[in-house]
Amino acid sequence: MVARVSRGIAFLALTAAAVLAFSATALVLTWLFLYWLHPTLVDPEPPIMR
Repeated sequence: MVARVSRGIAFLALTAAAVLAFSATALVLTWLFLYWLHPTLVDPEPPIMR
């Protein structure tokens, strides 16, 4: 019984870690794509103001 519970906890922890890693990677890739596509979206001040 204890082994089954600990295995479930380990599975949940691994799943949570995988989901977090996937979310972070997707977020960084989306930000990089937006930055490459439209630099003015990520840049708070437009280049004209400089």
